[in-house]
Amino acid sequence: MGKLKIKTYPGVAGIFFGLLTIAFFMTGSTGCTKMDDYKKQFVKGDLIYPAKPDTILVYSGDYRVRLSSVLTSDPNIVKSHIYWDSRSDSMEVDVKRTQGADTVSLLVKDLLEGSHTFEVVNEDAGGNRSVPVYAVGVVYGDKYRASLINRPIASSFLDTGLQVHLSFASMDESAGPILTELHYETTNDDSVRLTIGLDVTDTLLMDYKKGSAVVYRTYYRPDSLSIDTFKTAYDTYMPQIQDVWVDLTAKYLKNPGNPFYYSTWDGGRWGDLDQWITTPNVKNAGGYGGYEVKNHSMIAMESGWGKSAITNGKIYQSVYLPYSGKWRMTVNMNDLNDQGRKYILAAAGQQFPDIDHAEDQSLAYYEFSGNHGGDNISISFTIDQPGDVTLGFLASMTDNGSFFEVNNLKLEYSYSNN
Repeated sequence: MGKLKIKTYPGVAGIFFGLLTIAFFMTGSTGCTKMDDYKKQFVKGDLIYPAKPDTILVYSGDYRVRLSSVLTSDPNIVKSHIYWDSRSDSMEVDVKRTQGADTVSLLVKDLLEGSHTFEVVNEDAGGNRSVPVYAVGVVYGDKYRASLINRPIASSFLDTGLQVHLSFASMDESAGPILTELHYETTNDDSVRLTIGLDVTDTLLMDYKKGSAVVYRTYYRPDSLSIDTFKTAYDTYMPQIQDVWVDLTAKYLKNPGNPFYYSTWDGGRWGDLDQWITTPNVKNAGGYGGYEVKNHSMIAMESGWGKSAITNGKIYQSVYLPYSGKWRMTVNMNDLNDQGRKYILAAAGQQFPDIDHAEDQSLAYYEFSGNHGGDNISISFTIDQPGDVTLGFLASMTDNGSFFEVNNLKLEYSYSNN
């Protein structure tokens, strides 16, 4: 810089202009200094320290980690050095800075299972290195994998559509389970894959193929920063459904009781049953019969006590049963006496046998004249293929006083997983 010449002026005005001139040149001299607003350096003697990483995150993994370093302040960083395990191993990565924040990310592989300390040092174009920043990360492997358990299947059951369900037990979530993967076969021999979240306990195996095994395994993420998922080995499960009676009453049997419904009613004790076929000779109470009300509604036949005898009287309905195999109908009796012949009966097709052929033209029968009120009476029958079956009551009773009363009926199917 050249010599500074100051012109003098007499009096107060001279002092003012002299000071103004000095201030002008001092301001101009200060403006000659160049300030680097981007580079933050720490000077200690002759050493210059570039900016250190602002943030370091270590994402755990399967014998590896992902390390992420965020750079925001120093535009002159050109390289990052990464060390671990007391500098027994290292990597370096080139950095290309942009106008804003930049992230340096790299995978560190082939690490031993356990905890590791990582050290990150930045380097600028002049070869100056920053103060190191440290971070700790966890590596998972076979030891962690060996500790994992498959989510238990607690039980299996059928719904009224004969579809198989699995009930899963709850799990301790501290180990990191996230979902269960399940495979099964359908009746069409298709393979189905399901993923089941931890919040799901009931899983439907739609169209599950009888006798086929279910295979499943559980996935884990050991912590929220893990870049890898771990899974157990497959386990095999066979749904435990052997000779289970499935109640299909509501699905296939019409007007089964509790209560029974009438189609017509005399307003007092007797009426005609809705959705059941009742022969005219059973309607011997002023043109009504088959439906009776005392304390509750019932299926009933009665002769005597002013009512005519009933010969070959029938109350029945035909139902389509869609599954081959073993079926059972159970009747809960309210009251009866031992007069006359009375049958519970199941017959193939839509025809109901006459009483003389009750035993030779039926799939199953039971003569219940000697039973008592409150008894449950069951008949079981087998069909080789889906089809119509006619179910009901058949009786011949004299006019000297005979009756039976039914509280309700139940229709069941025997399912076996084989």
